[in-house]
Amino acid sequence: MGRCSDILVLGRPGADPENVAPATVEAALYECARAVMIAPPDAGSGTFDNVVVAWNGSFQAVRALEYALPFLKKAGKVTLLVAGSAPEEVGAPYLARNLGRHGINAAIDAIDPGAVSARARGRALLTYAHDKGADLLVMGAYGRGQVLSFLGLGGATAKVISSCRVPLLMAH
Repeated sequence: MGRCSDILVLGRPGADPENVAPATVEAALYECARAVMIAPPDAGSGTFDNVVVAWNGSFQAVRALEYALPFLKKAGKVTLLVAGSAPEEVGAPYLARNLGRHGINAAIDAIDPGAVSARARGRALLTYAHDKGADLLVMGAYGRGQVLSFLGLGGATAKVISSCRVPLLMAH
């Protein structure tokens, strides 16, 4: 059924015993070929005026960005956030220029979480989004299931899914 939808909206796994299982989120990300929005326990009003896009130039980030375009077009503020690289190394200036062709004025920012674990990079991304008052976080979903870690996803992806305080739009 997910493949027949425009977007899948799921509650954050593990937050409540009646909420979706981690395997449901994994299946939605890897098997449906659609955008997946993970709603936190307190999802807010749904007005996505301040959007942070985690950008590293990967195909997962590209897909998430493509699915997020309708939200970005309506946002008052869009930030392309590059973590651990120079924005030029991952094409962020080119992306900002292309988004401008869609009428989206995107700012570029960068953080350096240092040589830390993937989960720590995820925490840095969450801290940034929270400190900047983001209403929506957009990012690619990395890794592939084998349920070796939470959801079987990459460490940063799992950390963001399990702890994001705002809706999270993802794609693999």
